[in-house]
Amino acid sequence: MTSPSEPPPPSGAGAQEESLGDAHPPHALPLQLDLPREAEAVPEERPAAKRARGKLNVRRIVVRLALLLVVLGATAAALVAYVLPWYVRRQCIEEAAAHGIALAIDDAKIDGGGFHLLGVRATWADMPGARIRAPQVDVETSGLRPQKMTVHGAEVTLEGHWNAVDTTFAKWSASPAGGQGGAWVPVALAFEDSRIVWQAPLGENAGVEASGVHLDVTTRPAGAELHARSERVTIGVPGGTLGPWRVDLDRTPGTSRVRIALDPGVPEACTVLVVGDDERTTSVDISVPRSPLARLGLPPQLLGLRGTDLQAEATMHYATQGPSRADATAKGGL
Repeated sequence: MTSPSEPPPPSGAGAQEESLGDAHPPHALPLQLDLPREAEAVPEERPAAKRARGKLNVRRIVVRLALLLVVLGATAAALVAYVLPWYVRRQCIEEAAAHGIALAIDDAKIDGGGFHLLGVRATWADMPGARIRAPQVDVETSGLRPQKMTVHGAEVTLEGHWNAVDTTFAKWSASPAGGQGGAWVPVALAFEDSRIVWQAPLGENAGVEASGVHLDVTTRPAGAELHARSERVTIGVPGGTLGPWRVDLDRTPGTSRVRIALDPGVPEACTVLVVGDDERTTSVDISVPRSPLARLGLPPQLLGLRGTDLQAEATMHYATQGPSRADATAKGGL
């Protein structure tokens, strides 16, 4: 019996299937398998397209390499233009300070043969009166070692008796901090078209000025060799000036030679030749054929002479014959 509110029980085939479903599980649905589909055919790339794509890749690589080289070149240029000159300038100042020289440099430039210092000023602690100014100094290098230094248009100022200056320089040069101390000294040193002003080299009231100076110094194992020349040397004394004369100086280890042309217009005519060794003067030769005093750089008023068309003639020879003997002969006239 059922209550009026319950649904009527199923009847017929549907009721039979329901009753069977209570005893056995429902039939499983058929398994769906996704079988791989046959690969779609890809059209083969043509040879011309392959070559074009390869050229494009090579072109990209070349462009990237070119950009890399440009960047590296710009970096190297900046290094040469800014960093290296600053480093060279600082190293020169520090190296000079280690040898007692106060050095100031306005600028420095680098090239394949070495470097160039611009606006150079130097003073020497061991000799307060020594000063050098040069608009440009060229330094040729081999590796990291300077080989030759050329100073252009220098103004050199010295003070003191020549014996004191020579002794001070020799003492400094032989010291560990001197000219031969370390690898900073170039093998060759040159001054071109320079000017030297030397106060009191022979006495308190005399000064020497040399212009157009050309000087070459070469350092060798046996010692330094020096060759200097000035086309115009004058000596200032109270009341006037002696000169101008041409002076040639040659100095090698063990010997020195100074030749003075009293008449630079005829340098072989009127000469004074002084030869010496490391300790003393060994010979002096003066040859002055008859010449006007004015052409010899000897103003008559400085010699206390009066007159017109004054001329002089002189021949002199002096030579040492040992530690305690010397021979001298002289003749001349005015």
